[in-house]
Amino acid sequence: MQPTNGVPVTGTDVCAGHPCDGCWRCRKGVCCRRDDPSWRRPQMGDWDGFIYGELGVLVAEEDGNRLVCHACGQAYRNLGSHAVQGHQLLAFEYKAIFGLRATTSLLAPVLAERHRQQHLATLSQFWERASEVARSLTPEQRSAYARGRTWALEARRDPANRQQWQELIQRAQAGARAARAAGRRWWRDPRAFAALGRARHAELRQDPAWVARWREKYEAGRARSRDPRQALGHTPKPCIVCGVPVTQATGRSTCSDRCEFEARSRKGRRQKLGPEARLRISVSRKRRLAEDPARQQTGALLRALPSERLDALPERERLAVRAYYALDGESETPPTLKELADRIGLHATPSAQRVVRRALAALLDPASADPTGADLVTCGVCGRQIYRPTRASEHACSDACLAELRRRSRKRQQIREQATLEPLRRALEALPPAALDGLAERDRIILRMRYGLGDEQVHSQDEIADQLGLKQPLVSSVVRRVTARLLGWEAVDPDGRHRVTCTICGATTHVHRRKPSGEQTCGPECAKELLRRKIRANRHARRLMELMPVRDRLSALPVDAFEVLRERDQAIVRRYYGMEEDGIFYTQDELAHEFGLTQTTIGTIVRNAATRLLPSMRLLGDPAARTPGQDDRPVFPVQDRAR
Repeated sequence: MQPTNGVPVTGTDVCAGHPCDGCWRCRKGVCCRRDDPSWRRPQMGDWDGFIYGELGVLVAEEDGNRLVCHACGQAYRNLGSHAVQGHQLLAFEYKAIFGLRATTSLLAPVLAERHRQQHLATLSQFWERASEVARSLTPEQRSAYARGRTWALEARRDPANRQQWQELIQRAQAGARAARAAGRRWWRDPRAFAALGRARHAELRQDPAWVARWREKYEAGRARSRDPRQALGHTPKPCIVCGVPVTQATGRSTCSDRCEFEARSRKGRRQKLGPEARLRISVSRKRRLAEDPARQQTGALLRALPSERLDALPERERLAVRAYYALDGESETPPTLKELADRIGLHATPSAQRVVRRALAALLDPASADPTGADLVTCGVCGRQIYRPTRASEHACSDACLAELRRRSRKRQQIREQATLEPLRRALEALPPAALDGLAERDRIILRMRYGLGDEQVHSQDEIADQLGLKQPLVSSVVRRVTARLLGWEAVDPDGRHRVTCTICGATTHVHRRKPSGEQTCGPECAKELLRRKIRANRHARRLMELMPVRDRLSALPVDAFEVLRERDQAIVRRYYGMEEDGIFYTQDELAHEFGLTQTTIGTIVRNAATRLLPSMRLLGDPAARTPGQDDRPVFPVQDRAR
């Protein structure tokens, strides 16, 4: 291979869009990604398809002979080779996307142990030199190596790492407690190691190569800062005042001096007030509150009341009224609602306001607590007008009225339940006694207690659940299921809330619980057929996802490129990849039936034709080069296949 225009090239088109360094991986037909300036290292979860298994967990089969792929759910001995050929992912890309350590082996455990035993004698002689190499690294090299590195999800979930981190935390906390008890710092004084940095900097300044590199970077930065089109490489951002896109090398967020002045003025207006300003505002607010005519009139009415009326209030309401309206005469300046909330032990200003209003409604009248009438309601029992800050269907002015409202609510509920259960109870009593013998003991007891059969009294579902130690949803399900079994669904569900239509055969049936997806079936056969349809739809979608890129590449070829194939092979390839006018992707079985060939022969024709038209597919693991019929097998997730 000869370089073109000073840029190395390879025998394939994998690096056609960017300069290639001619490494061994590119020469084999797989781009190494590192010589592509537009390439970005993938992050964890950067995968558009379904992820089989859990991120950060590499699942192996029980015998340890194969590893399960996160991308397709299949098991392989060499997962790294499969990732390159089947998903066009290099090993480090696969580990980064699915949260694995960079040092995690993608070989099956049995195969990895075999390789380790084979290379143990060769690699063990270099272990003693590892510490020497580590000590020879400069601080800059260590910093560059550690910069930007993060813990993989697999390492964060490792129990050994978690235990080690917990021990380090406990050790640091113990050292900090001991240092505090001894009266000394538990952190390292920066002045103690600042001299080391200065010494290292003085040492680097003696190195001409380091000085030259630093001067080159400095001059390049100054050149970019002077370039109005590219200021420090920053992307244009909108001005925070007028919104005009601007790129500033100085770090300013505005486009001009006028916008900068406006931004600083806004910032000055948003600054917090000092203690003196807040004190002046508080005094002015209290003065206006004390001079309020409505408040003075309410305070006069309260002072005219007998002391027994105030003493009858709860302690918190009595303290709130006396303090807010200065009834004790201790201070002429009333407290604010915030100060009142702190004084009576509340956490919010609205809570103190509700306490004061409730006390005024009890002492004077509801209108004095709420002059606007927005929260004036009528008691549902005695008809008294009361103040309530919350809206509800019914209100009570006292505990006795509240108890009466609850009794009325229970009575109405019992009447509604009795009207609903009475026809069912009569129908169940008309059944022969042997009809209940086939039920389970628990179901029979629940049915008798719910409908009052025999000498039993009618119980609610909550009462049955409390007596039998069950949960109310279970009691409701048992009652509905047993009643439907004895009387039929038409008696249990007259409104048709549990009536559904089978997605497969269209028959009408009843179910205990509707599925959120809306796909209901009437029996096991229809359920199996629905599962088959879902599998076929999933398989068809996966097949289209794999064949569409190949179809686009074949469509981009000139018409005479297909003349190297026979007429029959051209028709097979065009129909297999959906290149006909109808746009249908025929399967290998359909093509075998149409042309009178076997499915294996169709797969061989497609594979040979695709690799002949697109030579790079032989090395990239294209779907057309896979085993014939492999795309027609259903693929299940790992957890489903384990079940």
